[in-house]
Amino acid sequence: MNIITHFFPAFLFFTACGMEGPAPLSCPQLSYPTQTLTEIAPSQKVVLLFDRPIFAPAEGAYLVKARDAGFCTPACPGFCVGKRCQVSRVDDNFLSDAGSPSLSQSHTAMTIPITMEEEGNRIQVKPAYGSFEPDTLYQLILTPHISDSQGMPLLDPTGQARAFPINLVTLPDNRETPELTMIYPQNEAKNIPLNLSFLILGSSQHLGNTDNISMILYPVEGNAANEPIALLPERRGVCPDLFPDCLILWPLRTLDPKISYSLKVLEGSNSQADILPPWLDIPWFSTGEISWAFPLTLGAFSTEVITGCFHISWEASSPAVYDVILEDGTVAGRFFSPQGLVEMAVSHDNIFRIRGQGLDGSVVTGPSMAFPNKGSTSPRVVLTEIYANPLGKEPTQEYVEIMNISSSVIELEGYRITDDPALEGDLLPPFSLAPGGRAVIVGSTFTTTSEDPAPDSSDQIIYLGNSLVNSGMGNSGEPVYLFNSQGGLESRYGGWKIFTGMDGQSVERKTPTSCDVDQNWYFSTPTPGQ
Repeated sequence: MNIITHFFPAFLFFTACGMEGPAPLSCPQLSYPTQTLTEIAPSQKVVLLFDRPIFAPAEGAYLVKARDAGFCTPACPGFCVGKRCQVSRVDDNFLSDAGSPSLSQSHTAMTIPITMEEEGNRIQVKPAYGSFEPDTLYQLILTPHISDSQGMPLLDPTGQARAFPINLVTLPDNRETPELTMIYPQNEAKNIPLNLSFLILGSSQHLGNTDNISMILYPVEGNAANEPIALLPERRGVCPDLFPDCLILWPLRTLDPKISYSLKVLEGSNSQADILPPWLDIPWFSTGEISWAFPLTLGAFSTEVITGCFHISWEASSPAVYDVILEDGTVAGRFFSPQGLVEMAVSHDNIFRIRGQGLDGSVVTGPSMAFPNKGSTSPRVVLTEIYANPLGKEPTQEYVEIMNISSSVIELEGYRITDDPALEGDLLPPFSLAPGGRAVIVGSTFTTTSEDPAPDSSDQIIYLGNSLVNSGMGNSGEPVYLFNSQGGLESRYGGWKIFTGMDGQSVERKTPTSCDVDQNWYFSTPTPGQ
């Protein structure tokens, strides 16, 4: 008789198994697992045992992650896993489709790619990229495409040749993972160019040797037909001191159009010492249909001395990674900057050039430049913290922190603070600021009993006669300038950070003596007067 293969309808599978005759045929069945819910470690492979050696093609099994339905309550229609209600997304239509020659596109979009290792009557299954997530419900769908050496299809627990689910729940894993910051592209960015040559990632802790870091850009659900893109990590110091670690990630091929990508970690083990767990999967950005980055162009270079630092500025046509190249070829500094006006500061007066690498990978080098004599004195009082978007009332709870970085007591009477150099702004009242001391400048209605932070000592507070800096500070990038009693610019914050959506966060200067440029300011937990 002809052997019926798994390309025939399920009911034909069933009628072939157990047929009466001189040599009745039987079909393979699953021996393990048989529980309603099987627990596994996140990095563990799922082991399937059958009653005989079997063959498992790609369409023999599908993995689907359950839907998170919120906190678990008695009304949860699924399983409570890690205090979350997780509900199956696999219905009868999915199971019927899984038994067909190929899964539909809509159902394929729900699946997670897997690898299957066959050995006799055993199959080991794991996600193709990374591992299972902790405290999560998965369903592994086995189909009649799995067959024995005679081509007889796998039967479900009721003895029918149709697809059926195995419920898997992963155990918790309490290791602390680093906080990752998408520097470029920013999180949820859209229409990213397809020829993007680099990505930049900041981390709250050092991620170890780059040779041991394996990451990919992974097409999120709905884009399962697109292949992931391998990323080559490199450290180049593009965000010095702003994060304990910072990586440039180089994509090894062109991005696909109209795709949402997430950052996914590939390698890891069951060791608690792993810095990046293999289930890490962070949504990142999406591409457009036709979007290409053009070669980088640089122009309008200028140099000047501002608040005691050598400043250089130029116009850039696109975001880029920059190197400061000295006359002898030494790289004196690296950083990343978005497009538009770029400003940086250096602590030397050497002859140097700026070299930039654009989004498309093009490299452009600017002209040789040198600074004249310094020509201005170093500041004695500097802006160190800006709190523009308080949890409480605006502008009532806004503040600006200043610090005396000199070795002498500074009398602040006659100093002024403003958001526009053309306007007088707010004159500071009499106040003596000791060497190394900090003061917090606030509006007249500021209160220390608000939910917003306040200095430990009221002696550190400088109250103005009205709202701070001309009726308060905006959240969309408002600058702040501090002028001394002789009218000279002491310190400035260029409004480089956007406070919208950053309620209760401040921006702080990297170090009190660092230059007045964007790269030296970062978001932080407010610490007024500290």
